[in-house]
Amino acid sequence: MRVKRVGLCDLWLLPLAVCALLSGRYDLPLSEIIRHLFHPAPGSEAAIVIYHIRIPRLALALVVGGALAASGAAYQNMFHTSSKSGGPSAPNRPRSGSSLIWKARQVYRFPSNITSWDYPSPNIGLSYLWLAKRLHPEAFLDVDLTQEADAFFKRFYGVGFTELGGRLED
Repeated sequence: MRVKRVGLCDLWLLPLAVCALLSGRYDLPLSEIIRHLFHPAPGSEAAIVIYHIRIPRLALALVVGGALAASGAAYQNMFHTSSKSGGPSAPNRPRSGSSLIWKARQVYRFPSNITSWDYPSPNIGLSYLWLAKRLHPEAFLDVDLTQEADAFFKRFYGVGFTELGGRLED
């Protein structure tokens, strides 16, 4: 099954690579690009554009894309997340070990039992509120974090935090 996925990726990369070679300020027809790839004419304007601009741009895009894919895979492996784990409707999602803050030599975890609040997602706004309440409790006495999480989840996900079985651990 894995071989088929790689083959499918290759099929998508080929037309994208052709588009990358065709696109640019200087209009070069596909036939001329193919001719220069197999029979280069050094010094011609088309060869300079192809070999000094478009191919390096394509190579850089492949390297950057590969690096982003590798960093995403490393992140998923390190924090035990996957693209198959849903958002707030995945109550059994493993918690991240990185969601810690230091204060007065004490370590705190973000309190949600159903979603992680420590990575870029809409839920990160709740982590700021929790952090402010944790670091400056006197300034946020009137804030009920469970009510705020319920209101947030209802507004953005259509269902309340506590309705999903969410609770805030302290």
